[in-house]
Amino acid sequence: GSSIINIKAKMQAPRLHYVHPICFEAGKPMEFIACGRNLVQPRL
Repeated sequence: GSSIINIKAKMQAPRLHYVHPICFEAGKPMEFIACGRNLVQPRL
């Protein structure tokens, strides 16, 4: 499931470039979403 989240994150990467990619490398996608408020939006 993490791979799917990875793809979604890469699709929105241009917006979340300022967000810490370390959260993702740590294997905590939930933290990554919490860090990036831009991710808080209806999923397509």
